[in-house]
Amino acid sequence: TKAGGVPFRMMRPTESDTAYLGLAYAIRGGTANEFVTCCSQVFDAEGGGFEFIAYNVGADRDLENPHLTRDEMRTVMARSARLYQRRRAGSLPQRLVIHKTTTWREEEVAGVFDAWSPAVPDIECLQVRLDTPWTGVALRGGKGNSAVANEWPVGRGSLQYLSGREALLWIAGTAKGVALTGENYNQAA
Repeated sequence: TKAGGVPFRMMRPTESDTAYLGLAYAIRGGTANEFVTCCSQVFDAEGGGFEFIAYNVGADRDLENPHLTRDEMRTVMARSARLYQRRRAGSLPQRLVIHKTTTWREEEVAGVFDAWSPAVPDIECLQVRLDTPWTGVALRGGKGNSAVANEWPVGRGSLQYLSGREALLWIAGTAKGVALTGENYNQAA
């Protein structure tokens, strides 16, 4: 999660040799030369060292499909790796977490590993969905062993595993004790 383009820092320290990389796609329309741009944001575990690059994929592609080919992904990842190394005296992270909002295709994952492996032993490719059909309700104790809906939304940072590969994470919701009064805070409340 970012505010004003700056990633929030983790409350609990993570491995200092973890790098995060966010990918996004944009389609420029309204011209005869429509093209797809892949944007890469690279930052460290503390949210620092934020770097941003854009890669013009070109006009000769299906604009309904923003996915990159293996070669295109390798190029974007190689540029991202050089950015990371330039800020860290040539070193690479031991762990890399790459996230984007579209699904990962096999050829994209292969392009990631072409650029970063074997120098980076731990690579995760995550899809972050901005919308989901799931609804979360915070519960509190009722009479006896019953539970009732809480008056506050699900807490920010709550994590609900759906399977070994899928989970729901609330990045908006109730933030406990951050209001000036020390009480719960929710922007929508």
